[in-house]
Amino acid sequence: MIIRRTSSLPVPKRQRSKPGLHLYSLALASLALAVSTSSHAADLPGPQSESLEPSPPTPVQGLVFTATLYGWASGLSGRARTLPPLPAVHIDITFDQVLKNFNGALMGVSEVRSGRFIFFTDLIFAKIA
Repeated sequence: MIIRRTSSLPVPKRQRSKPGLHLYSLALASLALAVSTSSHAADLPGPQSESLEPSPPTPVQGLVFTATLYGWASGLSGRARTLPPLPAVHIDITFDQVLKNFNGALMGVSEVRSGRFIFFTDLIFAKIA
């Protein structure tokens, strides 16, 4: 037997998005793809490259720290629940709804290297009202 409990809070239904939003999203995705692609012409061997052998990389002594900040944009859809006594709640939030209620975020990757040992972390914090 399946028991459904409706919440007193209204669950936002998927609203029709503005026509310009899809065009804006497509343009933004195209720009990101164009900026992030690598150049393959640099990989072609030239006339001098056959006679020169590449030198091995020099080992770096001590700790090497690298950090990168990035952004991520997405919607949220699915079911959220806690322990079995509480019922699941359906969630369907589009990206434009997330953007309207967005209060801040911090996303980043950090890496610490020492010889052949590596410590890597990827942190994501987002605050949505």
